[in-house]
Amino acid sequence: RVNENTDNVVIVDVALMAENNGRKRFGVGSVIVVDTPVETAIERLVAYRGLAEDDARARVSRQATREDRLKIADRVVDNGGDQAHLHAQLDGLWAWIRSLPPAGPLPTEEELAKDAAPGS
Repeated sequence: RVNENTDNVVIVDVALMAENNGRKRFGVGSVIVVDTPVETAIERLVAYRGLAEDDARARVSRQATREDRLKIADRVVDNGGDQAHLHAQLDGLWAWIRSLPPAGPLPTEEELAKDAAPGS
């Protein structure tokens, strides 16, 4: 809450944004999804994290689907290529972020509890 009511840009890296109503929970104004094709993600988990392919596939299968993540996106960054391709998108992304209006206030604990209640 330190940056509430300021014009500071705050980036929140939330792994479960699509799964947990993250837009409201974290009071974010916009959602950026860094998108990677599933097969590329699996290849990278095997190559850079040392996972067995079956373990990598299991991990990816327990996450929100690529389609679910893309549905909540206000902006998508394509991470399916090399680092140069990724970096080439950053200036435009930053310009877009700086053009956004301020996010609304963070929800109260009571509002979050109400949203989490069955039947909400």
